[in-house]
Amino acid sequence: MSTAKAVGNQWVSDQVEGDHFRDWYLTQLVEGEKLSREGNAAPGLETENLTKLPNAKRLATRMLQQMGWDIDRDISVRRIHELLRAGGVRNPESREAMLGFAEGVKAGLRSTAIRSWLANEIKLWAEEHGKSHHGDMKLGISGRRSRGNARRTFRRSRSSRRR
Repeated sequence: MSTAKAVGNQWVSDQVEGDHFRDWYLTQLVEGEKLSREGNAAPGLETENLTKLPNAKRLATRMLQQMGWDIDRDISVRRIHELLRAGGVRNPESREAMLGFAEGVKAGLRSTAIRSWLANEIKLWAEEHGKSHHGDMKLGISGRRSRGNARRTFRRSRSSRRR
């Protein structure tokens, strides 16, 4: 069972390191940014709040949980058997091997190392995204609060010209 668990854990690591997962989490962040601009983001998960590591970790946990649900839904028993065989498990069709693989997948998704890595990726994205869109926000393109800031900036610049 420990070999099957190791295979499941390694499979999660391989998935997380792959391009498909990177594309998926970046798409999720972009979609979340749209929700944030519309005022529909979950509290604490607005883009500007993701620059804070605890919020990025919370989102990373949610994303890894979603990945677990996707795996449960999408991976076939046949694929699991193939992975177990390739990992050197002697009886990959056994209930014990299947449970071991599932435990390894869950352990990988709950791994502090993977969650911390993803949280740091989210935090970096939010920091870079905030910088690259900061000018747009000053102009009021991204929402009500920003328009107010743009008006204050405009008023200050007009009043400073009068002096």
